[in-house]
Amino acid sequence: MLAAEICEPLACLIYGHHAGLPEPSKLDQLNDPKLSASFAAACQNAVSEGIPLAVADNLLQTGLPEAEDALGWELFLRLLFSCLVDADSLDTERHFDPEQAELREHSTTIDRLWPLLERSQQALMAEVKDRDTMVNRVRAEVYRNCVEAAGQAPGIFRLCVPTGGGKTRSGLAFAVRHAVAHHLDRVIVAVPYTSIIEQTVGVYREIFESLGSRTVLEHHSAAQFEGERRRNDGTPTRTLREETYEENARREYAAARLATQNWDAPLVVTTTVQLFESLFARKPSRCRKLHNLVGSVIVLYEFQKAEDSRGEIVPGLWLWRGGYDRELKGIALGDRPIAYDPLELIL
Repeated sequence: MLAAEICEPLACLIYGHHAGLPEPSKLDQLNDPKLSASFAAACQNAVSEGIPLAVADNLLQTGLPEAEDALGWELFLRLLFSCLVDADSLDTERHFDPEQAELREHSTTIDRLWPLLERSQQALMAEVKDRDTMVNRVRAEVYRNCVEAAGQAPGIFRLCVPTGGGKTRSGLAFAVRHAVAHHLDRVIVAVPYTSIIEQTVGVYREIFESLGSRTVLEHHSAAQFEGERRRNDGTPTRTLREETYEENARREYAAARLATQNWDAPLVVTTTVQLFESLFARKPSRCRKLHNLVGSVIVLYEFQKAEDSRGEIVPGLWLWRGGYDRELKGIALGDRPIAYDPLELIL
C-alpha cells in the first residue's frame, strides 16, 4: 500500500512477487477498509523499530524511461520484478536451507573462458594446417574477424556465414572476447532447435571441460543434468559420476538445476522460446532470470527466422532498448543476409 501511494507500478511488483504480476485493476483491493487499518498498524510498528518509510526525493526522477515510452517501462518494471523475486528467493533459501544456498557458489567467471577458447582454437588450427582448403581458410578468416570485431564498442552485431563456416566457434569467440573487453558477466546463447543446442553444447563443454560442469549451463526441455556427455564428434566424455564420488555428482546435478532458476553462470545455452517467453511471462519462476540478461552478451542463432512477414524484427527485440547503466549487448548468427539494417555487420 505504501508503494501504491508513491508509485503505482512498483506496487504491482510487490503485490505479485509471490503469485505473479497482476493486472493493475487488482490493486483496487488495496482500498479495502480492513486493509487500511492493518496497513496503518504495520507502518506504526515499522517506525517504532526504526525502519525508515520516507523515500528519497530523487528516487523516481533519475534513470527512468520517458513517460510515453510504454515498452521501455515494460522492460524496466520486469527487470525490477526479476531483481525482487530473485533476491527474495535467495534470502529465503539462505535462511531456511543454507546447504542448498552453498551449492550456488561457483568461482568460474567469464574472463577465465577466453584463454581456454584461444588455446582450443590454436590446437584446432594446428590439426588442420596441412589441409589448406578453401573451407578451412574461410573458417580461419571468420574466426579472426570475429575476434578483431569484439573490441568494438558495445551494440548489436550480426554474423552471416554459410553452414559449415564455423559460426559456433567464431560466434562464441566474439561473445566471450566482447564480454571480457567490456567487463560483462556472462554470455547467453539462444538457439531455436534442441538438435542444434546439443551440438553447440557439445562443442562448448569440450572447450571448457577443465573448468568443471558448472561453466556451461544448458537450460531447455531436453537438457540432461546427469549421466554421460558426448563430445561434438560423438565420442563419450567423462560422466559426472566418473569425475567425482557419487555424493559430489549429486551436488553437481543439484547445482546445475539451481542455476537454471536465475541463469547465474558464465555461459548459458537455452532455446529462443525460453528466452522470449521469459521476457513476456508473469510468473515469478519464469521472470526470475531476467535481470541477469543485463550485463550479458546475447547470441541469437538462426536470427533470420525472427523476422515477421513484413521483414521486421520481432517485438521481443525491445530487449535492447537503452537507458540503463549496463545495456544488453547482442550478436545475431544466421546462414543468410538479413533484410533489415539495424545491425552492424561484423565481417
